[in-house]
Parts: sequence; C-alpha cells; structure tokens
Amino acid sequence: MSEEIEKLTQDQRLQVMNLMEQEEISKDKAIARVVGEPYTPDMETIDAGVHAKDTAQESEGGNIEVAIPDHPQPAHAPNSQPISKQVPGLDVQTVIEYINPLATEREAFLFVQLCVSQGLNPFTQEAHLVKYSPKDAATMVVGKDTFVKRAENNEAFDGFEAGIIVFDNVSGEIERREGTFALESEQIVGGWAKVYRTDRSIPFFNEVSFEEYAARKKDGDLNRMWATKPGTMIRKVALVQSLREAFSNDLQGCYDSSEMGVSLK
Repeated sequence: MSEEIEKLTQDQRLQVMNLMEQEEISKDKAIARVVGEPYTPDMETIDAGVHAKDTAQESEGGNIEVAIPDHPQPAHAPNSQPISKQVPGLDVQTVIEYINPLATEREAFLFVQLCVSQGLNPFTQEAHLVKYSPKDAATMVVGKDTFVKRAENNEAFDGFEAGIIVFDNVSGEIERREGTFALESEQIVGGWAKVYRTDRSIPFFNEVSFEEYAARKKDGDLNRMWATKPGTMIRKVALVQSLREAFSNDLQGCYDSSEMGVSLK
C-alpha cells in the first residue's frame, strides 16, 4: 500500500503523519485509516509466521499462540475524514478556505490540532487564527469568554476578582482597583486578577504591567483597542493568565489576543 501515498491529497498526507506520530503505527496502516480501507498485512509475512509456528509445534509439541490482527477500519468510511472530532468538518482545507486564506498548510494544521486538543470551535469564535499578511507568522488565540466558560465548567472554580492598577498623577500614589474605572488624573499602569479554587487555600494571583503588553503600531502609538479601552485590555491579560494557571489542564496552550499583541478585526 506504500505506493498509495502518491495518490493522497496534501490534507490526507498530514493526517497520515499525525496518525503515525500520535498512535505509533506503520505508514501503511495509517494510509488505510485515512482512505477508509481495511488494513491487511503482507500475506507472505503471515504465511511465513504460520509455517514457523507449525514447525515449532511439530518439533517441540508446544502450544501455538495465535496473533490476532488489529480490527480494520470499515470499508465504507469517508475518504477524507475531518481531523477534529469535536468540530465536524474542521480540517486543514476548511481552515484555509473559510477561516484565514493567508494561512499556510502547516499553520492551518497546527491550528486544527489546537482546536482538537482543547475542544475549541472556531466557528463560534472560541478560537482564532490571526494573520493579516503572507509575510507574517500566524498567531493562534482563544477568546476571553472561552477562558471563563472553561473555568466555570470546572467544579473546583470558586470565582475571581480582577481590575486595574492606577497611578494618580496628582498624589503620586499607586492603587489596585477592582474593575476598569479610572479618572483623567490617573494613569493605568497595570492590571491584576485573583482566581479562586475550592481545593486551594491560596488564590492564583497575577499583576501585569501595561507597558509590557500594550500593543502598538509601527509609529509607536497604541493600537485602537489599547488606546480606547486600556483598562479593559490590561485587566483581561491579568485575568486570562490567572485562569490559565488555576486550570492548566483545561487551558493549556490557550492564549488571548491581548497577551499576544494582535487584534481581532
């Protein structure tokens, strides 16, 4: 079946590579899985093995161990199976055609794997593949609401607090404040968040610097979102970091656009 690899589409080849890596199976078996054909080992190899067993039985009188082959995939399986079980139809070609035409096949493949591993649906804005120029590298980000939903679905979640850190230009004092409200005389210099779990005595706490995360244009000015909603943006950075640390199994590898310096148009 090895010659069948030449007949596969690029998407199917990526699926073969993924199966070989994830399940540690042979190339021929992976190809059979992808194209939906039964996998049958080389019959000459089987005959040789049976003959050796028969010879051993005749000479030693021992018991014969029968090797049961893996169950083949059903012959009526579709030729091009979606990679994602969570989102029907999500595959490399779909990502390039409907989500981001600028993405390379490799970027689309990695994005699909993120969605598969974390059960994310890009069609409901749970995950985004951001790339605005063919020269840029694609960035994979997750919506803030997804972070909160994942935390709420965990029985250990016990709420959170989040806000901004402001510097008063008049008094010279720094204050940690819940929410995002700031006066004109105050400068937003950071954000903070605490996430609580019922099985932990100490909350997961983060403070982040505004200057470290504020996204800027080529001329050095803040981009539109950070210029018009600085409190919302920096509070979000602190919150998603604390949520990710508190629920690492649920949010491993997930990052918000505000952390990655990209905007969602």
